[in-house]
This record gives sequence, structure tokens and C-alpha cells, in this order.
Amino acid sequence: MKKKTIGILGSTGSIGCQTLSLLKDNKNYQIIFLSCNRNIKKLFDQVKIFKPKHIYIIDKKSYNKFKAKNKFRNLKIYNDLYKLKRSIKNKLDYTVSAFSGNQGFDSTFEVSEISRNLLIANKEAIILGNNILKKKLKKNKCNLIPIDSEHYSIFKFIKDNKIIIKNIHKIFITASGGPFYNKKINFKNVTIKNALRHPNWKMGKKISIDSATLANKILEYFEAIILFSFKPDNIIIRIQPSSKIHSIVLMKSGFYYLIAHNNDMKIPISSALNLNSIFKNSDKIVFEKQKLSFYKPNSKQFKLIRIAKKVANLGHSAMIMFSVINERLVYKFLQKEITFDKISSILLHLFSNKKFISLCKTYIRSKKDIYNIVKIAEQYRLD
Repeated sequence: MKKKTIGILGSTGSIGCQTLSLLKDNKNYQIIFLSCNRNIKKLFDQVKIFKPKHIYIIDKKSYNKFKAKNKFRNLKIYNDLYKLKRSIKNKLDYTVSAFSGNQGFDSTFEVSEISRNLLIANKEAIILGNNILKKKLKKNKCNLIPIDSEHYSIFKFIKDNKIIIKNIHKIFITASGGPFYNKKINFKNVTIKNALRHPNWKMGKKISIDSATLANKILEYFEAIILFSFKPDNIIIRIQPSSKIHSIVLMKSGFYYLIAHNNDMKIPISSALNLNSIFKNSDKIVFEKQKLSFYKPNSKQFKLIRIAKKVANLGHSAMIMFSVINERLVYKFLQKEITFDKISSILLHLFSNKKFISLCKTYIRSKKDIYNIVKIAEQYRLD
């Protein structure tokens, strides 16, 4: 039996590590490349175990350091994505796009040329790419498979079923509410440690902060609009504190379909890779001894919910501006340059500014146009 080939963008992050843990004892898969930004220590350990043929390191300093200490024979190391692409002669069966944040867009866009299936955990790449990315994937005959738990559950439910798609009335995507849900908090005094303390998931810093502000769910709202070609009014965000119900599909017939699984990212990753892994306690009902409670997000606590639909209706450029500026604000908070409350208040202020909104109406026709908008968002004054 021929082995399936796979590459991982962001192998040292949470999604990358979980993917590798699923493949560790699986002899049906061959790791072709691994990659990271700066975490070369973990990457070194992964190379020892999985023996990939290629390595891609984004950060130049980390690349030089890894290359100088390289002890692996026949390992090709790149700092240039295009060189990595040219070195892989045969299309990979799977590539996992797990780089965090907006920096993951370019690599996601380019590896579609060498992949049959692109498993995307990077919602920002989908938001930046939008229809430009979808056209690129179609041209390269590469399937897009979202592996965020919410989007994968919807994807799996409607996959290749035109009758179901035609009869969907609304899609609900769920959020846990993060560490501050239903708590009386002075958001100006929130510490980094408290903001990172997600109640249900162990995630990277950026996504954890986004979860605390609800920005993560708004980004997923944009992602759902793009992936499933739904209008903003037909996708709804609801709080589901246990993180067990990942999405709900309401049919025009009035039937609701609740899609549930334990809060373990290995479940959608495993399914997307057709591993059919058996998880411990998988026979237990995931909402056993739990209330199936759903709540409309409180706009006083989660202020960003006020502008979600407005941004979506403004279109592609606006969603890019939201994504890039939100990321800038998150890192400013993590570097203690702003208080936690400023993440939401600055975004709300910008999306009420006529000059800023005019920039959000820029029409995007190409990858170059995407980068122009990203550059504007990266340089826009946030004071």
C-alpha cells in the first residue's frame, strides 16, 4: 500500500503538534516537510522522530541557527517558500496549514500548488484570501478542508450534498465565551495571565486573547461566510459554554441539526485525514450531565459583536482590515503597550470613522491587492 504524503506548515504550534501526535505510530503516512517560525528546538525534536525530507523556517535568524547545527543527512533546509515548493516534485496528498495569524496567508496560498488537499486551521488565511484563495485552489485542483471544529463540522455535514445546501436556512457557530463569560470584570484591569486562561481549550496566545474578546468567533463568522457562500444575516454566533456543540444547522423545514464532539481538536484533524482514530470515551454522549444552553452574546461584554455584521457587509477589504488590526492590537496587549479593553474600543472606533471605512471599500481583484490592504492595515495609526 502506497503511503500518503503530508506536509505541515506550523508543525511546532498546537495544531501541528496534535497532527503529528496522530501520525506518530501511523505507518501509512510519510512526512515530507515540517516548518516553523522560530521554535527550532521543538522542530529539531520533530525531525529526529518523523524524519522529513524538507524543512522550512520563516525567521531568518532561526533558519541560520538551525542550519549551522544541522546534524541530519539528506535534510534540505529552506528559508524561502518558493524553493521549498520547487523542491517537492510530486503533489502531496495533504498539507496542513497551521501557522497562526495573518502571516500564514502567503504559505497557505502557495502550497496549494503542491497539494491535493489543504487542511486549513488558519482562519486568517481564509479571510485574507477569500475568493482569490478559492480560485487559486480550484485552478490547482486542491481541495480546501477547514479543520476549525465549527467549520469542519458544518463542512462534514453538507459535503457534496447539494440538496442539503439548498435547504439550509441558517447556520449557528458556537463560542465558549472565553475566560470572562458571565463574570463581572473591569476589562481595563485584565492581566495577560487571566486573558490566556481559556476554560475549555489549550491554545496559542493569539487565539486565546481573541477568544477572550470574542474576536476569534467574529473571524470564524467571516470564515463561514467565505467558505459556505452564505449571507451575513444567515450565520449566527451563539455562546455554548461547554464547547461540546460546535455548530447547528437550521433547515428550511424547521429541523435543527446539532453537531457535537468532545473539545479535542484531534477529532476534526483525524477525520479530515481519514485516520478513523478511536478516542477514549468516544462512546460517551459528549453532553452527558451538561445543560444544552445557548446564549446570545452580550454586546456590553463582547463589544466587537456590534460591528461583526457591518464589517462582513463592507466586504473583503474590511474583513482583512479587521483581522490585521485586531492582530496588531493583541500583540500590543501581550507586550503591555495597551490595556485589554483597548483591543475592542479601538476597533469599534475605527469602524465608525468615515475615512477608515472608505479604505474598507477597496475592491480586491488579485493577491497584490490583498497585500496592499494588509500594508494599509499594518501601518494605520491606532492611537
